[in-house]
Amino acid sequence: MHASKNGQLEVVKYLISVGANKEAKTNDGSTPLIIASEIGFLEVVKYLISAGSDIEAKDQNGYTPLMFASAKGHLEVVKYLISVGANKEAKTNEGHTSLICSSIEGQLEVVKYLVSVGANKEAKNNYGYTSLSAATNNGHFEVVKYLVSVGADKEAKTTYGQTPLLRASINGQLKIVKYLISAGANKEAKDNNRYTSLLIATQLGKLNIIKYLISVGANKEAKAIDGKNPLTIATVLGNLEIVQYLISVGANIEAKNENGTTPLMAAAAGGNLEVVKYLISKGAKKDAKDIAGSTALFYASANEHLEIVQYLSSL
Repeated sequence: MHASKNGQLEVVKYLISVGANKEAKTNDGSTPLIIASEIGFLEVVKYLISAGSDIEAKDQNGYTPLMFASAKGHLEVVKYLISVGANKEAKTNEGHTSLICSSIEGQLEVVKYLVSVGANKEAKNNYGYTSLSAATNNGHFEVVKYLVSVGADKEAKTTYGQTPLLRASINGQLKIVKYLISAGANKEAKDNNRYTSLLIATQLGKLNIIKYLISVGANKEAKAIDGKNPLTIATVLGNLEIVQYLISVGANIEAKNENGTTPLMAAAAGGNLEVVKYLISKGAKKDAKDIAGSTALFYASANEHLEIVQYLSSL
């Protein structure tokens, strides 16, 4: 093990010659070949394989030598392992292929090589992530561009229904958001909760993403499964800056969710006095009623927000 880890080829040869177990495993299940592949010792890798080491051996997480070499960016090791028949579609316990592993880590040259030898760029892990989803999720712009250039599905969805654009919006990856939209990604794609990229960016307070999405025509009145639109979400969260921006670009100040709750009611319920004041200043109807007949004042009272009760009562 130590000889493989340290790249000591002659020591490895000697130990094998006197009967050392080439499939011996560390506590995490790594064999000498896995260790040499992870570290990038090509000559040790070649020798171990020539001596009969299991090229598909897996550690406790299901990683093969090829997966480790791919994740670490050891291109020559990757090429050699492929040349001697390593399974490029083998999966870890979480369902990662070697291409997904290299995409997660942003190993562009390995990604290019694996695609060139036929690796399935639409393979998904256990969470529904493709290589493009994984690269997007981890902010690897050049890998994203390359995968899109070779036809990776821009609309592939994770198990939560999230496309690469949704993942980029969640993580605040503005550069990737811009690129994906320029490449034709659907900016109105929805996840399992019917959240669009704009709704998600609002939920997470990503103002720069919000501004860009609005600038390219994202639907500012899109509604999630619970009927909330971006403005309602921003008011619930008490994010005054986003509330101000959305109203400045024409968001409907009286939009209602499935219960008839308006942004003003949501702000009153959440105890966001500054948001309440701002909405009133922009013409929000303080006497608007939800489907149960409740007004913003009721919402503030029910949630014991005395300052808002006093403010609304003073109007």
